[in-house]
Amino acid sequence: MNILLNSIPKSGTNLVQKCLELAGVPWSGRSLAASSNFGRYALIKKILRSPGMGEVPVSLGLDVPANVSERWLRSYVRGGHGYVSGHMAYSGHLYEILSSEDFRIIQVIRHPCAIIASWANFITEPGYYRKGIQKHMSRLSFDERIKLLVNGGYLERQYIAGIRDVFLRAQGWFEKKDRVLVVRFEDLVGSRGGGDDEAQKSALEAILSHAGLEPDPSRMRDIQSRLFGGTHTFRKGQIDGWKDQINTDIEREVYCLLKGMTGFEQLGYFSGFQG
Repeated sequence: MNILLNSIPKSGTNLVQKCLELAGVPWSGRSLAASSNFGRYALIKKILRSPGMGEVPVSLGLDVPANVSERWLRSYVRGGHGYVSGHMAYSGHLYEILSSEDFRIIQVIRHPCAIIASWANFITEPGYYRKGIQKHMSRLSFDERIKLLVNGGYLERQYIAGIRDVFLRAQGWFEKKDRVLVVRFEDLVGSRGGGDDEAQKSALEAILSHAGLEPDPSRMRDIQSRLFGGTHTFRKGQIDGWKDQINTDIEREVYCLLKGMTGFEQLGYFSGFQG
């Protein structure tokens, strides 16, 4: 069985990565995202990975559209030992490819406001793959970055997708499918991150079972004791930390943008929201 760990960026990917690695499933060194077509060696990547004449492209990008060849994609995911990571948009085409290659998908999600707050910080850091956006975002205030990430728009002639566009591209992963397990960051983080240890235990059991591993008590205790903190993008890890950065007006705006979206409301992030 093969594992794809997919997520919307800044939703807690590294926490699930650490869980898998503590359980003995290494990272394959392979990752699929819009950045698969950009960044270092972008021209070479484009030549090697672009669809051929008459070939139906596979769309990967969440925040930026990016298409690759099905032939290259199949070859790439077959070649790794361990789980493959990704920030990929959903399509029936991609799902059928992964299914035919015997992949199980773990889809990570976090409260949209937490994603936006984390993204607003990360997008100004040197490691962000869209260098022009990183440079221009660094000149904006935090509130200006938040507004742009919520609604989308142009920044120095480069378009930035808003949160609704990103979730629309991802929403198929949140609909019930045999090969997809949806994991909420808030369930996995445990009491040390402001969550609940029983919810964490249930989330861990689900992840291990989905990955074809036995969730025996000894293994579970070891993973729970070592899971929180220590990943390379770890900041505070608190599930409500975003509330110090995003006010009720922005929360209401995000709610209005996402409400009614297929497969998303079941996640419970805005249940009972009265904003």
